[in-house]
Amino acid sequence: MNGSNKEEEELHVVEIQEEPIDEDTAKAIPNTELPDTETEKKPFHIRALIWLWEFFNAYDFPILLLAFIGIAKLAPEFGAVHLAPQYTASWIAVALIFFLSGIGLKTEQYAYALSKYRFNAYILIYNFGFVSAVVAGISHALKTSGILSPYLSDGLVACGALPLAVNAVSILTIACNGDEAVAVFNEAVSNMIGVFLSPLLIRGYLGKIPGADLPTIFWKLIVRVLVPLIVGQALRMSSQKVVEFRNKYKGWFARAQKYLLVFIIYTIFCTTFNNKAGTGIGDVFTLVLVIFILQVFFLALAWTFTYMFYRDEPKLRVVGLFGPVAKTIALGIPLIQSLYPHNPRVGVYTLPILIWHPMLLVVGSIMTPVVRNFVDSEIKRVNSENVNQEEVIGDSVESYDEEAIKEDSKEDDVEVKADAAGH
Repeated sequence: MNGSNKEEEELHVVEIQEEPIDEDTAKAIPNTELPDTETEKKPFHIRALIWLWEFFNAYDFPILLLAFIGIAKLAPEFGAVHLAPQYTASWIAVALIFFLSGIGLKTEQYAYALSKYRFNAYILIYNFGFVSAVVAGISHALKTSGILSPYLSDGLVACGALPLAVNAVSILTIACNGDEAVAVFNEAVSNMIGVFLSPLLIRGYLGKIPGADLPTIFWKLIVRVLVPLIVGQALRMSSQKVVEFRNKYKGWFARAQKYLLVFIIYTIFCTTFNNKAGTGIGDVFTLVLVIFILQVFFLALAWTFTYMFYRDEPKLRVVGLFGPVAKTIALGIPLIQSLYPHNPRVGVYTLPILIWHPMLLVVGSIMTPVVRNFVDSEIKRVNSENVNQEEVIGDSVESYDEEAIKEDSKEDDVEVKADAAGH
């Protein structure tokens, strides 16, 4: 009897499984390491080279970004003129990034993610509503007080109005044992919405921008972002071989997207430096400090909100922590290019998102071990409470059955006595 009850209890408990970290995720998050006993046996200079290579793999995007901005400063004409960035960077590279994103989108998990519609609504409202409004207010105050230049403050407003970062949210979510399906869903949906909503928000916060025509901006973003994304997704859905190829080389797919972004940013800064348009180093340091403070504030508040409303869903809390704060550089760059198509300071306008995106990855990587340990402990707590709840229900059912048996026996005794009295 007790054995069967235990089996039934085990069947009723829904375990939240802890997912192992794969090699690509471990490389993407610096604080997530895979055991390597062989490395410890190698000579010091070999271990140093291995460490440098692992460090580069972990931080390749910001490293390459700084390196190519430096190259752009030294020889701006090459990227601004000879590479024809108006075609290669503005159109071909952007389209390729979103085509590769479309191939990687796991829409087969969308049915489950859609069931979390309240949580998805929270992510979108926090990102497009709260974050963009606060960033716009802070940017306006910094501009009017003269602390930040008008170009950087307007660029910060554009940064705040952007949707979730493609891939970055998923990487941090997986590393912290969060809900990958919900993260991927919100990345895709917010970027599709952002094609139309982000320009409207920026227009609302900044007013009319000279040379920026909304229908033209929408058209450019649809052709450069949405169409390649849909084509990539259609290719994924129509061919299992494409899915298998992408899964086999997913690390190279992610690198290709990052390197294409670096190329786009390189050409933007070549154009900026070639036109002798830049900004002071003091403004850049001020911007870094402002963005860091904003990110810490938004992360702390997001964690508080998820505790209030999703305390017993630790995997969702990870998405709710990083999702609303991460801003996409992939959509942000072509959007800012469309907003300031002929402005020589377009590179300055992109600086806020160029700082925001890698900074969140660094902050997120530092937080990863703590958040993952918290999630693992919360999973155990939730499962333990589920077991206890099942035991209470089981005990209640058993006591009810015993009471019913006693009542039945009493009724039988009464009937026997009545029959005996009748005879």
